Amino acid sequence: MIYKIVNYSHPLSKIAKAQITQELGNFEEVIVPVDLDLDADLWQQVDKLVDRSADYVIPPALGVAAYMTGMLNSHAGIIYLKRDGGIPPNWVLGGII
Repeated sequence: MIYKIVNYSHPLSKIAKAQITQELGNFEEVIVPVDLDLDADLWQQVDKLVDRSADYVIPPALGVAAYMTGMLNSHAGIIYLKRDGGIPPNWVLGGII
């Protein structure tokens, strides 16, 4: 099986891709650019971005948008990233929920 990961955040680094592959197996990363207007209705904007066919999502950085993405993709798992502390920092797998 090839999992569909919809990424609303930073493109995955080589390290993160390898870590996710180790945890899940094969996957396809679909990057969805997020540019939210904070003066407009966030719910409607996030709803338009959501791909309901995702197996897993990497939510956007904005906390409330990440929450909304999780709500709208309640069927999908959540992948979160963290910085590794290196210089320059790399985004690595934080966990899979």
